[in-house]
Amino acid sequence: MKKNNKLSFAIVFIFSSFALLTCEYDMSHINRVSPYLGNSLEISGERVWTRNSLALKISEVYLPHNGNYYLSGIEYIGNYPYIAYVGSGDIINGVLNFTVQPDETSTAVLLPWKDNNGDAFNRFFSNYWEDVQIDNEDTMGNLILLLASTDSEQAGMLDRQRIYGTASTITNETILYFFVSNDCIITGNQNSGYISGQYYFHTEGNLRLDLKSGWNMVCRKETYGVNFNGNAIISMEVRNPIERPEDFKWVMHLGYAIY
Repeated sequence: MKKNNKLSFAIVFIFSSFALLTCEYDMSHINRVSPYLGNSLEISGERVWTRNSLALKISEVYLPHNGNYYLSGIEYIGNYPYIAYVGSGDIINGVLNFTVQPDETSTAVLLPWKDNNGDAFNRFFSNYWEDVQIDNEDTMGNLILLLASTDSEQAGMLDRQRIYGTASTITNETILYFFVSNDCIITGNQNSGYISGQYYFHTEGNLRLDLKSGWNMVCRKETYGVNFNGNAIISMEVRNPIERPEDFKWVMHLGYAIY
């Protein structure tokens, strides 16, 4: 009988420990969103932040920004600064709302995969990866950025980002919003090089983006480290799902204008 009591206690202890471990690593409470948004892009009720240039810790990088602005979406239609405006919205007391309806996205603001002048959709990827290919070259697409303005001037550009790090690295991760006209797969080979006036880089492996017709959220990372010899490590992926989307902040880069 005494032996059986010990065995029963051991079983209870094992199951209790397993329950504690399960609770510790339970992922069910983590928010997750699909990267595929369909033909309508709607951003609603998002707090706007700015970068804190005096920050000494990652926790101090962002400051809330309570301004009031008009918002326009901009997409490139040729060599900078030739752009098209799409969508509309505003920032009221630091809260962002923006919408692009399906009928606003047309071939007038979508780029072909390739053209003779290099003003094409593939340049968003071929600047970093080698031998960039798409499985359907009839696909057209573009990248949208948000421009904040007042009645008298452009106030700045916005993107959705987060910054995190370790003892030896710091990473800036941005969610990019791409529109494509068809389901497609974009691939490219690992590469290294120099972006004039910016940095030397290595890509973190090969590129593969599985995009769906309509709007797609693509995660792009730049990582810098003490052991990277001054290079940035660049990666881009469709993360399905995107976990903890609330960790990404809409950040306004004040004073950044398109002319």
